[in-house]
Amino acid sequence: MVKSYLRYEAQSTFGVIASPGGKAVFDHSGRLSITPALESVIVWDIKKGTQVARWSDSDNTAEVTCIARSPNGKDYAVGYVDGSIRLFDLTGNTVNVVLNGHRGSV
Repeated sequence: MVKSYLRYEAQSTFGVIASPGGKAVFDHSGRLSITPALESVIVWDIKKGTQVARWSDSDNTAEVTCIARSPNGKDYAVGYVDGSIRLFDLTGNTVNVVLNGHRGSV
């Protein structure tokens, strides 16, 4: 068994691409990871290692700083560097509400 391990290669890898300033949040079932990726939010299926959805707003160019899950498990508040907060719906992958008013990063 001399160097027999060299003939094995990894079949595939799964790395979550994320912004350095934000932290990933899991959905209520723990199956999905909602991850900040610069000005977008990417929803990953953890078990399959695939991207399920990408949330973004065409009016926004600011970086995501934080994500919070609502108690109902389907709405997510996403805070941005410019002080805005957008509420996304997990099932529809749409922006429900845009809240502006913070002077600094959320």
